[in-house]
Amino acid sequence: MAITRNQRATRTPGTDLSNSQGNFVASADDDGTNEIGRRHPQFFQIIHNAIIQDGNLIIPPRFVAKHGADLSHHVTLRVPDGLTWDVQLKRDSNGGNGAVSFQIGRLDQFFEYYSIRAGHLLLFKYHGNSQFLVIILDISACEIKYPADDDDDDSSDDHRGSSEIKSSEEEEEDYYVHASTDEDESSASLLSSSSEEEAVAVVEKKKKKKHTHLKSKAEDSAMRGMRQRATLIGDEFQSENPFFTLALQPAYIKRKYLQIPTSFNDMHMFTPGKKIRAQVKDGSEDFWFLGFPRERKPDERRLTVGVAPLLKDNHLNAGDVILVELMKEMKSSYLDAKVHIFRANRD
Repeated sequence: MAITRNQRATRTPGTDLSNSQGNFVASADDDGTNEIGRRHPQFFQIIHNAIIQDGNLIIPPRFVAKHGADLSHHVTLRVPDGLTWDVQLKRDSNGGNGAVSFQIGRLDQFFEYYSIRAGHLLLFKYHGNSQFLVIILDISACEIKYPADDDDDDSSDDHRGSSEIKSSEEEEEDYYVHASTDEDESSASLLSSSSEEEAVAVVEKKKKKKHTHLKSKAEDSAMRGMRQRATLIGDEFQSENPFFTLALQPAYIKRKYLQIPTSFNDMHMFTPGKKIRAQVKDGSEDFWFLGFPRERKPDERRLTVGVAPLLKDNHLNAGDVILVELMKEMKSSYLDAKVHIFRANRD
């Protein structure tokens, strides 16, 4: 499965692998486990310069054969720091066992944000419902310290309940290397940098020590509770207008943005250039104008413009839940929305 993009990502220094489509490592027995012992299908992906330059990522055919039919046309990549990256899938005519293209609109930003370079590894764990947990490993095969961890040592997020990994635990896992089938046989010898050779050697070992930060069960339980509360609020809310609920994560408050859930199917209402005139459902007549970044990608779901004053003026904090109800009648220059606030119990 190839991930292709129209825009090129930033070139990262390292060995010139421009003729290689990359070598990938996948679990032969699909034996990744989560925090409660349930097994998840998984595969490794070794990053080469060609991937960084071209954004061309190939998922092992064995994974496609087993799980390709389960993937929808829209997939979510979740990172342990709480950020999500929307991915669109493009399939060929061969159904679930054929090639599948990941088309990521912000792949270059993804690499830049996490300082991913040649020799790094990405571990994809499939959690069902077209959702992947992506764990980023450096050239020593240890999990990186995510940007959010640098800023908030005690922060949690909406996805960490499913990304907890046992620290310093030895697991026996069989891995195989899936090499490119390019006609250029020289691609098999393109792993010439010592860092990439070290990365491949590490992941081929049957016994691997995972040096990661163990997130506290209390944090995980709290975040799961937030998500469940947001779901219940949405289930009980009655309206003929389209709406979505959002549990405010610490990352939303810190970075001043709101992430529209991928389950919200009325993105067509957010026409290019049109702002959202949000009114909080508390009896006041104040408005906040929200919007997407100026250079919005087609799959952009992150509101950034105007979010900071909305959060500040309404004293919104992590743990609060908001329900955004979009009015069907669209004004000429903006889209009306009602914001319902459900504050967390802080007693």
